[in-house]
Amino acid sequence: MRARAVMGVMTFQARVDTDRGGLRLTVRGDLFEVSHPFPLARFLNGLDYCYRAEDTTVELVPGSWHDWIEIGGQPGTGLSPMRIGRRKMTRQIWDALVRAGAQPIGPPSQP
Repeated sequence: MRARAVMGVMTFQARVDTDRGGLRLTVRGDLFEVSHPFPLARFLNGLDYCYRAEDTTVELVPGSWHDWIEIGGQPGTGLSPMRIGRRKMTRQIWDALVRAGAQPIGPPSQP
């Protein structure tokens, strides 16, 4: 899914690791965006994903370096899964996504 410009007040922002490289998670109300921090790179590489939180699920996936949060789509949305994470910040990222409206699958990460 390609992202459109997300308007509104930013409620959470963090650098995150993904399988697509280092990106930035920005939460604004009930929307969130995972994108490259530099606009030109976003445009050239297509690294800009925008989600309505209510259309997504989040699930904890244990990893060797840090745990991952898999963002998936609710049935019928057609969203491709994406894993994001950051060492020592998984719980804060989880909480921000759930507060925005993402549906948790399973328990959250431990603080």
